Amino acid sequence: MKSKTILATTIVAIAVTATSFYSCSNGSKANAPEKINATVSNETIAADEMNGWSDASKMAVMDMKKKYGEPAEKTATMMIWNNTGQWKRTIIYAKEFKHDFPIPHTDVMQQFIDYDVPPEKVTELAHYDGSVVCNRTNGEISARCAPQLSE
Repeated sequence: MKSKTILATTIVAIAVTATSFYSCSNGSKANAPEKINATVSNETIAADEMNGWSDASKMAVMDMKKKYGEPAEKTATMMIWNNTGQWKRTIIYAKEFKHDFPIPHTDVMQQFIDYDVPPEKVTELAHYDGSVVCNRTNGEISARCAPQLSE
């Protein structure tokens, strides 16, 4: 049973990391999220609210908006979409961070699923990759990674 749990957890972590290959960030102190006005245009968000965002982050936001529309929430350092395909939540961060696993890239995206990680497996996941984040209180697991941009 334990080997099945670690295998399932590892597969989830690998899938989350591999399916989204682009960039991620932890965003420094964020303002409290505010709901976005559905009438705000892409150009307004891009021009006014993404000043100081990395190019990778801007590209990821534009790609998410094409696929899923306007974000549900935004701050100066991140934008959040809910129920994006298989993901419970997707966050694009303004700042990108260098990450070398599985190959060198930068991270701007974090994606979440509902998954109860057993307490004894949290350390193993942390050793696997620091981009895999377990939130046992919320019953979620996420990966910070690089988004796969549309062609």
